[in-house]
Amino acid sequence: MAIILSPSPPLETLLLSLLPPSFLPPTEEESPSSSVLPIELANWHALLARTLQHIGMVLDEESLDMEEKRKLSEGLSRWSVQEGGEGWLFEGGGEGRELREEVDALLLRLPPPSLLSLRPVFASSPPPPAISTTSFRPLARPVVNDSVAPDREPWKENVGWGCWNVLRRAMQGCDDKEPVPLPMLLPPLLTLLDDPTPSIRLRGLGVVRTMLNKCSNASNERENSRGWGGPWLVQTGIGELIMKSLSLTLHLSSTSLSPLILASTLQAHLHLTTLLYPVNSKKRTESIDELIEKGVVGTWVYRTGGEEGECARTVSKWLGTKGEDGFVGVLGGLGVTRVLGTLLPSLLLPLTTLTPTSPRSQPFLLSLLSTILLLLQTSLRTSPERVAVWRGKVLSGLGRLWVAIREGEVVEGEDNASLREIKQAMFEVLVVLSKSHSEFLEEELGTLIELDRKMFVGLYEGTKTLLVELDASS
Repeated sequence: MAIILSPSPPLETLLLSLLPPSFLPPTEEESPSSSVLPIELANWHALLARTLQHIGMVLDEESLDMEEKRKLSEGLSRWSVQEGGEGWLFEGGGEGRELREEVDALLLRLPPPSLLSLRPVFASSPPPPAISTTSFRPLARPVVNDSVAPDREPWKENVGWGCWNVLRRAMQGCDDKEPVPLPMLLPPLLTLLDDPTPSIRLRGLGVVRTMLNKCSNASNERENSRGWGGPWLVQTGIGELIMKSLSLTLHLSSTSLSPLILASTLQAHLHLTTLLYPVNSKKRTESIDELIEKGVVGTWVYRTGGEEGECARTVSKWLGTKGEDGFVGVLGGLGVTRVLGTLLPSLLLPLTTLTPTSPRSQPFLLSLLSTILLLLQTSLRTSPERVAVWRGKVLSGLGRLWVAIREGEVVEGEDNASLREIKQAMFEVLVVLSKSHSEFLEEELGTLIELDRKMFVGLYEGTKTLLVELDASS
C-alpha cells in the first residue's frame, strides 16, 4: 500500500512559521526564559520540528530560486543561536539539541542571508545608524523626553528576536576578498553594540567577535588586502570606534549578565588590540594596560560583589586561558613579566579571604591558583629575577590558604578530592618559586614551617616530592 505524503506548505507559510513566537517577551529583557511557560516552549518545538521537516522536503525538490532560498536562510538564521544567547530556547533534553542541529544542517544547504534583509528591522532605530562619512563615527542625536520619544525600535519588539543571529550569518557569508560592505554592516552592528541595555549589548558583542574572527581568518589568506583581511579596521577608524565602545562596556553597571558581558568584552578587546596595533608598539601596550586596569583590576576592586563575585571568577578564568589567542599567548613572556606586578596582588587577595572548605569557593580557588601558576611559569622563562621579587607575597598568600585548609580539616573533618587538588596546585606554585630562587625551599619555606610544624605539616614534603619528580622527568 503506497504511502501518500502531504504536500509541502507554500513558502509564505514556512516563512511565517519561522517568525518569533508570540510568547517571547521583548528582546531587551534580561531573563526572558523566566517569563516563558514550558508548555509554550514545547508547542513551539513541535511547530518548528514540522517546519524544518517541510523545509527539507522543499529543498529536496529543488524548486526554489536564489531569492526564495535567501528568504528561507534569513528565517532559519534567527534560530542559529550562540551559547549564552538564546540557547535556553532549545534546552530540555535531546529534542532541543536535535532541533538546533537540524537548523544548522539546513543552513548549510542554503545561501547566507543578505545584509539588506536587516534594513527593515533597523530602519526606525535612532542613530547610530547615522554615521559620519568622514570619521565613520555615530552622529549626535537630539535629546528627547519620554512624552515625545519615538516608538520603540522594531528590533526590540517580539519581531526582532534573532536579528543579531541573522546579522552574524550574513556577515559570515560575505566574500572575504570583497570590500567590507560598511553601509550595510555598521548601522545594525553599532546599534546593538552601543545600546545601553545589557542583554542587547551582549548580543552585539557576539556579532563583534564573529566579525573579528572573520577578519583574522581572512588576514591569513594571500591576496586579500582589499577584503576582510585587509587594514580596513585601521584605515576607516572603525576599529578605534569599536574599541571605545568595548572600553565603555567594561564599566557597565552590575547585572545578572555582567559575567557573560565581561567575558565577551575582555576577549573582544584583546582580539581587536592584536588586529589594530603592531607587536611591541606603544598603542598596543597602552591598549593592554587599559584592558588590565579597567577589566581586571577594576573588576576586582569595584564589581566583585565580594571576593566570591562572579565577575572576579570570569577574570581569573580568562587570564588563565591557554593558547595563542589567550591573554598569555597574546602578551608573550616579556608582556606577562611587565604586567606581573599589576595582576598578582588582585589574584592573591582572594586566597586569604575565601573559605577553602566551601564547595562554592573551591572552583574559584583552583582557577586562581592555575592562573597564578601560568603567569609565574611564563615569567620564569623570561625573567626568573622578576618572579623571585614576588616570592614573599605569594608565599604569604599560600601560607594563609594552607592554614585555612588545615583548620577546616581539624574542625570540620574535611578532606575531599577538591581540597587535595587545591593542595597539589599550591605545591606546583611553590615549585616555580623554588626555581626562581635557589634558597627559597630550604630557607624561606623552611622558616615558615618552623613557625608551626603541626599546622604546616605536609606543605614542605609535598613541594619537595613534586620538585624531585619534575627534575627526574626532565
